Amino acid sequence: MAGADLGDVDVAVPAAVTDRLRGLARQHDATLFTIAAAAYAVLLQRYCGQDEMLIGASVTGSTLPLRIRLDGDPTFTELLAGTRGTILDAQAHPDLPPEALGPTAVRALVRWAGAGERPAAGRWHLTLTLAEAEDGMRGALRYSTELFDHTTIERLAGHLGILLESVALDPDRPVSRLRLLSEAEQRWLRESQSAVAELPAVDGIHELFAARARTCPDTVAVRFGEDSLTYAELDRRANRLAHRLRGLGVGPDTVVGFCLPRGIDVVVSILAIWKAGGAYLPLDLNDPAGRRRRMLAQSRARLLITDRATAATAADPGGDVATLMLDDPAIAAQPPTAPAVRVHPEQAAYVIYTSGSTGQPKGVVNTHRGLLNLTTTLQPQAGTHPGRTALQFAAFTFDAAVFDVAVSLTAGATLAIATPAERADPAELARLLHRLDVRSVSIVPSLLAALRPGDLPAGATVIVGAEALPANLAQAWASQYTLRNCYGPTEASVMTTFSTIGAGTARPPIGRPLPNTRTHLLDRYLNLVPVGVAGEVFIGGVGVARGYTGQPARTAERFVPDPFAGDGSRLYRTGDLARRLSDGQLDFLGRVDHQIKVRGHRVEPAEIERALTDHPRVAAAVVTAHGDTDARRLVAYLVPAGGDLPAADQLREHLRAALPEHMIPAVFVELANLPLNRNGKLDRAALPAAAAVRPVLSGDYRAPTTPTEVALAGIWAEVLGVDRVGTTDDFLDLGGQSFLAIRVITRIRTVLGADLPIAALFEHATVGALAKAVTQVVIGGGADVEEYEEFEF
Repeated sequence: MAGADLGDVDVAVPAAVTDRLRGLARQHDATLFTIAAAAYAVLLQRYCGQDEMLIGASVTGSTLPLRIRLDGDPTFTELLAGTRGTILDAQAHPDLPPEALGPTAVRALVRWAGAGERPAAGRWHLTLTLAEAEDGMRGALRYSTELFDHTTIERLAGHLGILLESVALDPDRPVSRLRLLSEAEQRWLRESQSAVAELPAVDGIHELFAARARTCPDTVAVRFGEDSLTYAELDRRANRLAHRLRGLGVGPDTVVGFCLPRGIDVVVSILAIWKAGGAYLPLDLNDPAGRRRRMLAQSRARLLITDRATAATAADPGGDVATLMLDDPAIAAQPPTAPAVRVHPEQAAYVIYTSGSTGQPKGVVNTHRGLLNLTTTLQPQAGTHPGRTALQFAAFTFDAAVFDVAVSLTAGATLAIATPAERADPAELARLLHRLDVRSVSIVPSLLAALRPGDLPAGATVIVGAEALPANLAQAWASQYTLRNCYGPTEASVMTTFSTIGAGTARPPIGRPLPNTRTHLLDRYLNLVPVGVAGEVFIGGVGVARGYTGQPARTAERFVPDPFAGDGSRLYRTGDLARRLSDGQLDFLGRVDHQIKVRGHRVEPAEIERALTDHPRVAAAVVTAHGDTDARRLVAYLVPAGGDLPAADQLREHLRAALPEHMIPAVFVELANLPLNRNGKLDRAALPAAAAVRPVLSGDYRAPTTPTEVALAGIWAEVLGVDRVGTTDDFLDLGGQSFLAIRVITRIRTVLGADLPIAALFEHATVGALAKAVTQVVIGGGADVEEYEEFEF
């Protein structure tokens, strides 16, 4: 080691490689130093992914600034010529201090030194020193120990040697094709992360459920409120509905939609559709009717299951889609035994719609094999066993619900479906968990943040996913419960990797892939990236979906041939960024694009932006997300199309005609123009912070007058991040959402002593109306509340 804050790793280039590089230098009127500088730039580019590298170059006593461009993927000989010219130009600005490189993350220097000379100390973070020697070239990488560990720099030095050897062998190769990894590294990255497990010899999850119905017929399979069904009862109901579906033409790959309220009927419908050979498509009753019709049409659904209580809300499905009511007498007349249907594991099992980057939602088609693999390989980690109860919290339009149903009902466990009231109020949910002694819980981190350790029974297993798990949240829960951090997109059968989080974990990883699943971290040229380097997550194996229904071009873009398998299989490119740790686990880093996760929902800003610019008074729109975990909210930046923008409540009303509630921005910011960078592209970093002011609403501002109104207006302003709240302002129009409602009601209970349910805030959605409800509770009158908004996950 060179000192308290500097370390050294030796670098050696063999004589044979040096001789070839010397010949390359002569051929292009360059020097070995020029080759070293160009190769150093390529090495750093492969580690950081930037197309323009700004480094220092020290030769003959001077330090020169080098701006080396690698965009367009030049050959190394082309890069060499460009670097030679850059060095000549830079000699007009000698003796460059590190600070002159600007605010770069790493100040990198390349030096040419005399034989035996060591790199000089200084303010450089990473210095490569090389010199000619009798046996080739020798030198060292000196590094800041505050930024790098010794193992990382040893790996970097090894990659430099491989890179220079690749340059010597084929300098006319594009720099993206120059080899960086050793054969051993490539083999470990390709193969060591993929375990193989044998799957049950069944057609699908419904067969594993049917086997449980035979072995534990009297065990409660599913609960919802006061209702429940045993495994035998659930099997018979699903069989009868399956026969009716068969009679209506449902067969292999037939898509059957359902639009039903939460409850046991949803589980019955899922199992029945599988038993009939079809694939289910869940539709949300709260989504705009036009959005549901587009999903039915695009998925080529043949049938929509609903019931008479919700038929009016579900509306006419349109097209050639028939409707089946669950209380149709013909269903009860069907046989209670399963229909004789053979389901191939590669058949479609379900279609889940997610937000689309093209401005329209896209339907992901997943197979029975992928779901079988998820269930059988992750079930041992989920804490679902015969006699145990598992929570079903996720909306059935969210793919986590597939996991809940499959993992519980194939294990002989009881599935407890949270009611809308229990989903809306963490206190109600905690009571359910203790009342039923729930030992397996699958939720998103933003809901976990709304609960407290102790809200779950001791010994429970908690599975989190769908968004990043903050370290402080992980530490609070891992000390008392078994905590699994999972990762996976809808396009790869719900979950792809998992990690068990220990109590002392500083940064929760997303773990290793499930058996029969592969994860590759690749750069933009589909090269494997080294350990510790950020790369896009590509997923392979049996969990990869078929693609997007009715969108072949989008499918071809995201589902690409697997260059490592050689068997015709595909990889799904997720758009997620991660790095592989030295122990093989993945560490999630973010996105390569602008996709957003908000309370577990995957949101493509383009879909919201398109809906906003459909308004005639909006010329341009950009949507981002602000805040972390449970405080994360959508913010829309809008440029008016001449004149003033519509009021915030009018904009929300416009969006609700096209988008689900979780995609409605909480804040609208007016801009004269969108900020652009020097290339004429949107500069998101230059978007201003949203001001903490009351939005412009259609109605006039009316100041609170009574003490209760003043107190409530203050609570709302604090939670919603606005400067003032009027008595007639609507909670939703101010940007309120279900997770913020929890904070408001908690503050009301603390400050005013009124134990209101979460539902009260949506029933009495203005300060004036809520003040009356608070007064009723305080004086003992109680509040008559029947409607509420569910906690959106």
